Amino acid sequence: MASLGTHSLAVLAGVAPATLAAARALADLASAHGADITITSGLRTRTHQAQLYADSLANAHAGLPFLPAALPGRSLHERGAAFDIAVLRPATGLTAEETYKLLADLAPTLGLRPGYYFRTVSDPVHFELADAAPADAPAPVTATATARNAQNERVTVMVVVAIVLVMILSTR
Repeated sequence: MASLGTHSLAVLAGVAPATLAAARALADLASAHGADITITSGLRTRTHQAQLYADSLANAHAGLPFLPAALPGRSLHERGAAFDIAVLRPATGLTAEETYKLLADLAPTLGLRPGYYFRTVSDPVHFELADAAPADAPAPVTATATARNAQNERVTVMVVVAIVLVMILSTR
């Protein structure tokens, strides 16, 4: 059985114990098929998620390859319930692309929901705990939290817009 390397374990620091266990199980499953994976992203702060989202928008605006990123506050990375991978060595007889699909197809047996099959945008590198609220579904909100959440969303949107504007203006 493969084990996650030092880099992957460092990237997974702070994720939920179930997320760490699932990442280890996915690495073992990949190894059983001749593949080698590394973890590229685990727990994220809201600020980091906002930066990834802004980068995604900036890439789309510039005509560069699209990088899927959830809106800040909507990513399970922020709750330690998701991780991203990179295929270092494809599964035996498969390409890297086919290896992502293979792992996505097998992920539910490990209690994972693969981003490969997201309804909105495919995110083949993304895996999240299946029993966590989907990344593309809003978290339940109580009536007392509604005003605070609305304010947080307005601030987040303003920060993202500011980041995108700075990025656009700095390229001119």
